[in-house]
Amino acid sequence: MVEQVTFQTIFQFLQTLGILVGVFYYIMTIRTNQRNQEIAQKNQDLQLETRSLQLFMQLYQEMSSPEMLKTWIEIMNWEWDDYDDFTRKYVDNNQEAYAKRVSVFRRFNTMGIFLRDTRIDPELLYDYVGTSVIGTWDKFGPIIKENRLRIDRPELLQWFEYLADEMKKMRKDRGITSPLILTGNIKTGTDD
Repeated sequence: MVEQVTFQTIFQFLQTLGILVGVFYYIMTIRTNQRNQEIAQKNQDLQLETRSLQLFMQLYQEMSSPEMLKTWIEIMNWEWDDYDDFTRKYVDNNQEAYAKRVSVFRRFNTMGIFLRDTRIDPELLYDYVGTSVIGTWDKFGPIIKENRLRIDRPELLQWFEYLADEMKKMRKDRGITSPLILTGNIKTGTDD
């Protein structure tokens, strides 16, 4: 009888020990999976940050090229009285003006898409091109909006507008309340 009781006690002890080992193993497996997921998430975040910086550097090189800066300066010095005057001067039979304008606008439109998709850091973008975007939209926004109406394309350059609006919000959030003034001769940086 003693042997049977001892055998049953040992058997129950082993069953309990097996359950505890199973629970311990399960907990350790869950913790390991959680740690692996955290590591994978950190690696993914690091990859996204690296891609974002690579994208920014590509934009930086492109936007800082002498050709791009000359193009931007040129279009910012264009003058017109109204939409029809703008069209006569810079659209009708003027492929060079069209190419310059669209080149700048599409770059800003693409930046707006990157910003919308959180592929680029908004603070970094503001520090780099914020005032240029705002100034360019302020100058050409009325023309773009009128063009949307006349050609029935309400989505035309919508991400450029979005980018400008976001840059304006960031400017305001930074406490900058003075109006952005891009007047005078941009080529020399002096006021007329």
